[in-house]
Amino acid sequence: MTNISRKKYIREWQQKKRANEARNPKGKIQCQICQLWYRKVGSHTWQVHKISAREYRKEYGFDVKRGQLPEKDREVIRNHTLKNGTIKNLENGKRFWFKKGDYGIGRYQRSKQTLERLSQLYKFNKKG
Repeated sequence: MTNISRKKYIREWQQKKRANEARNPKGKIQCQICQLWYRKVGSHTWQVHKISAREYRKEYGFDVKRGQLPEKDREVIRNHTLKNGTIKNLENGKRFWFKKGDYGIGRYQRSKQTLERLSQLYKFNKKG
């Protein structure tokens, strides 16, 4: 097998493997364009569909300012943030957080996903 045909074989094998993995929804998020499942939909949309993750989220009504990750991956990142001390960056930036009555609050179009999350949060707080 020549070097070129070997590379072609490996590339085709990888593409088939990824296609099979994309049909398994366990622990993944579905791409609204091709209906396949991925752990990082933003990377997929850029590499395959040639649109940025931000444009994809805006187009399909997801949170524009919040990435799409499965809960398991969020947990890993959350634990890593706590472990390596990055959480201190949030505490240091507290003076820049919005405060009640601030002029810039609510001045942007919210996505369907954000509105749904806020309505659930409001219901939860109202009951409690």
